[in-house]
Amino acid sequence: MTLHLLELNLNSALAEFEFLLYVAAQKILNAVFDLVKTAVKNVTGVGLLF
Repeated sequence: MTLHLLELNLNSALAEFEFLLYVAAQKILNAVFDLVKTAVKNVTGVGLLF
Protein backbone atom coordinates (compact mmCIF):
# COMPACT_ATOMS: atom_id res chain seq x y z
CA MET A 1 0.00 0.00 0.00
CA THR A 2 2.73 2.48 0.99
CA LEU A 3 4.75 1.73 -2.16
CA HIS A 4 1.66 2.27 -4.27
CA LEU A 5 1.09 5.69 -2.67
CA LEU A 6 4.75 6.58 -3.23
CA GLU A 7 4.42 5.58 -6.87
CA LEU A 8 1.29 7.71 -7.27
CA ASN A 9 2.99 10.65 -5.59
CA LEU A 10 6.06 10.29 -7.82
CA ASN A 11 3.91 10.08 -10.95
CA SER A 12 2.03 13.19 -9.89
CA ALA A 13 5.28 15.08 -9.25
CA LEU A 14 6.67 14.02 -12.65
CA ALA A 15 3.49 15.10 -14.41
CA GLU A 16 3.65 18.50 -12.70
CA PHE A 17 7.34 18.86 -13.62
CA GLU A 18 6.59 18.02 -17.27
CA PHE A 19 3.77 20.60 -17.26
CA LEU A 20 6.12 23.25 -15.84
CA LEU A 21 8.67 22.42 -18.55
CA TYR A 22 5.94 22.80 -21.18
CA VAL A 23 4.91 26.18 -19.74
CA ALA A 24 8.53 27.37 -19.68
CA ALA A 25 9.08 26.25 -23.29
CA GLN A 26 5.88 28.02 -24.36
CA LYS A 27 7.00 31.27 -22.69
CA ILE A 28 10.40 31.04 -24.40
CA LEU A 29 8.76 30.49 -27.79
CA ASN A 30 6.41 33.41 -27.23
CA ALA A 31 9.35 35.64 -26.34
CA VAL A 32 11.24 34.54 -29.47
CA PHE A 33 8.26 35.22 -31.72
CA ASP A 34 7.68 38.61 -30.07
CA LEU A 35 11.32 39.44 -30.73
CA VAL A 36 11.00 38.39 -34.40
CA LYS A 37 7.79 40.44 -34.80
CA THR A 38 9.44 43.49 -33.26
CA ALA A 39 12.55 43.12 -35.42
CA VAL A 40 10.49 42.78 -38.62
CA LYS A 41 8.33 45.77 -37.68
CA ASN A 42 11.41 47.88 -36.95
CA VAL A 43 13.03 46.98 -40.28
CA THR A 44 10.00 47.02 -42.57
CA GLY A 45 7.36 48.99 -40.69
CA VAL A 46 4.96 46.07 -41.19
CA GLY A 47 3.47 44.33 -38.16
CA LEU A 48 3.20 40.54 -38.39
CA LEU A 49 -0.04 38.89 -37.34
CA PHE A 50 1.03 35.71 -35.56
